[in-house]
Amino acid sequence: MGSITGECTGRSTPAAMAAVIVGLALLAPSRCVADIIYLRNGNQVQGEIVRRGGDSITVRFPGGFLEIPSREVVRVESESRLDYLLSEGEKHLKRKDFEGALDFLESARAEFPSSTRVDQRIDKAREELAFHLADTRRLERAEEALEKLLVAMPNHPTAAKRLESVRRERETARREEALGIRELAEGATASGHRRLKKIYDEYPGRRHAVAPYLASAVADLADAALEQGDLTRAERLYMEAITLVPDLLPRVVPGYVLLKAMQLKPLFDLNHYEPLLAGTDAALEVVPSSPVLNYFRAHALEGLGRWREAAEIYLRITGESRPPDLRAALPTLKRLAEAVLLRRGDEEQSPADEVLPGTWRVVRTEHFVVHHRNERIGREVAQVAEATYDRLFGQLELKTHWYSPCELYIHPDRDDFAGLTDAGHGWIGGSHRISGGRGALSVHRIDTFQTQPRLAQTVIPHEVGHAMLTHRLRYRGTIPLWINEGFATWNEPRFVHDHHQRLVRQAAQLNALIPVTELVRRQTYPSDADVRLFYAQCFSVSDFLIRMHGLRRFMSFAEELSLSPTSLGLLLRRHYRLNGAPGLDHAWQGSIRAR
Repeated sequence: MGSITGECTGRSTPAAMAAVIVGLALLAPSRCVADIIYLRNGNQVQGEIVRRGGDSITVRFPGGFLEIPSREVVRVESESRLDYLLSEGEKHLKRKDFEGALDFLESARAEFPSSTRVDQRIDKAREELAFHLADTRRLERAEEALEKLLVAMPNHPTAAKRLESVRRERETARREEALGIRELAEGATASGHRRLKKIYDEYPGRRHAVAPYLASAVADLADAALEQGDLTRAERLYMEAITLVPDLLPRVVPGYVLLKAMQLKPLFDLNHYEPLLAGTDAALEVVPSSPVLNYFRAHALEGLGRWREAAEIYLRITGESRPPDLRAALPTLKRLAEAVLLRRGDEEQSPADEVLPGTWRVVRTEHFVVHHRNERIGREVAQVAEATYDRLFGQLELKTHWYSPCELYIHPDRDDFAGLTDAGHGWIGGSHRISGGRGALSVHRIDTFQTQPRLAQTVIPHEVGHAMLTHRLRYRGTIPLWINEGFATWNEPRFVHDHHQRLVRQAAQLNALIPVTELVRRQTYPSDADVRLFYAQCFSVSDFLIRMHGLRRFMSFAEELSLSPTSLGLLLRRHYRLNGAPGLDHAWQGSIRAR
């Protein structure tokens, strides 16, 4: 059988043309025509109509599928497939998505290899991409793109000169970065920090590599501010460090706990219960298992008459068995908690990489069975998991509990975790699985590893978030990946949220965001290089919807979408008055730029 190539031009008789159209419809329905849907609001949607129903039509376009109510459609027209592809490529260029335009036009070339119009647009996209990368000082990629441009267009009037300029600037930046790192190693923290901050701010392509050095320098400056008694500056710098690189948390925790204890001690001494409670709540987001901060919180709760909550915290600190009369035992539990704090102050805590010999040890709570090989970490994880469960049970307005406790395994190291859970990617800190498929009788299992640098602070809330979302949606349907990861990340502390929003803002400034139309249809994780932005956008888009109409509405939307994945457009209109994924993309990006 022959193939049809070229630009779908030529003349024929009406009968012959009808036969060609029928043949194209049967053999290659999207080969040479595309549909333009004109809407009552003045907008246009271009794509391929794949279904016409009584109440709606479904259109396939490069970003996915869009369901449009028939009452909103004024008319439908068709254009040549080539014109459609070229106009879509032009739209990418107009919104400065040069890489998207180039990818799109390369796919057009695959369909129309002999089209000079496609070749011209590809040259234009290649030129604009190279110059955009140079303008935004992503020098490594700019150099590569300019080299490709010169191969395709050897006589380009300015590309060679621009390439030479990029190479000079890249070499200067490389020397500055190396000097800043050396200064930090030699103890010149202030000058090293200034130098690396400039690299981080001015050269987006180096941010990921520079961030760990820069965050470490910020933590050193925070330590110095703490020693000088400048608690406000020290707190700001500690939070800046972990917002830059959340994995730096273990480095920051000792100084941060001391700082918060110094800030909160006067409130404790004066029995100012409400500000003490607010202060400990904020601090425990960063270090949820800190004994001293939990003790301060229990003291505040006790003073406010919330004795049962206070007693539960004292019990967790002491590890004592629950007494028959919890209220009567409250003074004793408090004294025992104080004794534990004094004793722990003189003891060295077991390190995160210490592995007890033999088999698993077990810590049981009301809703978890924690399997561990390190006593301190086992207790911390059990405490945080249970506290996260209790908080989410209230936030999600749940009425029923898990039928059986969640099995939570803390593996000795990443290799053991990856080998047993098939989680080989380096960015994976934990996993959640369900088995049984019997609704409330389903069995949850969480796996992670004890050397994860922010195990208790972020990984456990994230994985418990997955589990509680599944429970809230009653184990029905398939939760879209972006909602599953978005909600689980929403359940992490504020400094992680700030980290993700920073990534999103930086990507927005570079026109490098993942289109929401692509984000919402992903069923698998992207490449390791893109996964950080993927998680950041999943959180940011979910957070945007939660802020818009609250968590209850978001859960209703998530549940309906899990049961009917093709109804995204309809559900976005019903719950949020947004015109499908494109409308969500527009509104969400507007909120980013407004911040």
